Amino acid sequence: MGNKTYDVLVVEDEPMILNNIVKKLEQSDLGFTVTQTAKNGKQALELVQGKLPDVIFTDIRMPILDGIQLIQHIDAHYASIRTVILSGYSDFEYARTAIRYNVRSYLSKPLDKQDLHECLLKLRIEMDAEHDSVLERMKVLKATQGENVQDSIEKLRLFLNENYMHDFRLDQIAQQLNFNSSYLSKWFVKIVGETPSLYIINLRISKAKRLLLSVQELSVKQVGEMVGYADQNYFSRLFKQQTGLSPKQYRENTDREKINT
Repeated sequence: MGNKTYDVLVVEDEPMILNNIVKKLEQSDLGFTVTQTAKNGKQALELVQGKLPDVIFTDIRMPILDGIQLIQHIDAHYASIRTVILSGYSDFEYARTAIRYNVRSYLSKPLDKQDLHECLLKLRIEMDAEHDSVLERMKVLKATQGENVQDSIEKLRLFLNENYMHDFRLDQIAQQLNFNSSYLSKWFVKIVGETPSLYIINLRISKAKRLLLSVQELSVKQVGEMVGYADQNYFSRLFKQQTGLSPKQYRENTDREKINT
């Protein structure tokens, strides 16, 4: 295992259960540190906006904003964050519907020590591999002496154009460029006209459109994977949100238009 530690946000509305979850996570000795806790999904989102955790462990049934609504929002806006569902027995079937939102694991309450260990070990292996890969790719972003912010933004834009199919955290990128993430995002909007996350989405959808039309043999799932979306349902939802059509409809409609012209 690497030396890196990963930040965890635990979301649970019952104080005693919350304390028990935090205690077991801290005792795991696998490099996960509980840095934040929240009583409901709304409070969790407010914390995430201030500081991105690496993993969120969340209950389902909570007031104001429940766990399913929380992971839906995280999946749509913070795709780099891993999520794990904590469920009471009666909620377990309901929790399974969260698979469409890229939930990494489901754990029953009260937490079983062995189940938790296996979940954390799997997360650790996956995140270490991704972290090493991301750091290797981002070496080209390393700020050079005398480089101004405009140069850094252009370097970042070119980097995203070449690596749009991979997942990157803005705070990691900003660190390579010697900026904090909010400052980098503000300058990116000022120069490019949109946030880095929206720039990546638009780039991916644009590439997906080309693949859908130019390579008919590719399935929708394959196209999604090639542009950076491993989950077909999420890719299709996002594609329709951006274009007004599902990937299949976009391909069929464009082909029909070609025939009619």
